[in-house]
Amino acid sequence: MSAHTSLSLALVGLGSWGQKIARTLNEEITSASLDFVVTSNENPHDFVLPHCQVFNSVDALLSSDVIKVDGVILALPPHLNKAASLKIMAAGIPLFIEKPMAMSIADATEMLDFARARKAIVAVDHIDLHHSAITQLRRLQPGVPTHLEAKIGAAYNPRENWPPLWEYSPHFIAAALEFCGELPDTISSRALPVDADLSQDVLRENIEVTMTFSNGSTATVVGGNGMAKKTRQMAVTYGNDVYHFVDREDPDLFVEHLDSGQSQPLSSPNRMPLGLSLESFIAKVQRGQSCCEEFELGLNVVKILTGADLSRQTKQPVRWSAL
Repeated sequence: MSAHTSLSLALVGLGSWGQKIARTLNEEITSASLDFVVTSNENPHDFVLPHCQVFNSVDALLSSDVIKVDGVILALPPHLNKAASLKIMAAGIPLFIEKPMAMSIADATEMLDFARARKAIVAVDHIDLHHSAITQLRRLQPGVPTHLEAKIGAAYNPRENWPPLWEYSPHFIAAALEFCGELPDTISSRALPVDADLSQDVLRENIEVTMTFSNGSTATVVGGNGMAKKTRQMAVTYGNDVYHFVDREDPDLFVEHLDSGQSQPLSSPNRMPLGLSLESFIAKVQRGQSCCEEFELGLNVVKILTGADLSRQTKQPVRWSAL
């Protein structure tokens, strides 16, 4: 870690999401500064502060002997994550990586094994685990839920190198694993209709993923780019109480009492989750202790996505033990 009070961070990737990360670091984060960026963007200083040093590759960043990088944030398409992350971890630099961490179980497993061997400090941006409403809901969690139902998506054009399910659903799949408290027994999936306004576009899809757990819980996550309105919502059922999270609504968190038919708003802090996710990573770096549990979660999310793809192909549930 640098001798300065503020950590010195590097950002790899300055696409649309990388630009959001840069803006968040510059405007919200006081415990770290964005001092380096790796990008092919021709106008990087439209998005980063004037002092930020620009590199054209991860190799160039890591080979510089005149800078000290306390942590690297990867904002790359997921098929590029493994190669860059292995180089960064080999250099002994803490790593924050966007979801999904990889596009295959083999790549995610290799990344986790490497992180463990290096005793690395790593984090995966499953951003809804840091959403203030979700963290408040988890604090209120009275036990193991009967059922979790979530829906996340928008009408964005599909990415070139990963399908809509892999882009949208990792956030809530990770949350489902945390709420249900264990790995699933089975994974099944099916295609659902896209919203009517998008029905003529063959590049749109909404995919439902259902997980069953040995503790009696079930979880259903719908993700895709076939939703005309940007959607981020979750309902978690405990007996006769259903806790609802609906992003950007007021209130965004409330409990529905099925026995009385009454609803009760619940308060949650009003912070954007990206800043909270980055602050969690920065705190890990400041502690300086190896932590690979977020890569473990990331691998489990990749396994579930892989199982969902296989279930759609075979039209059969896929057992966790087969992955």
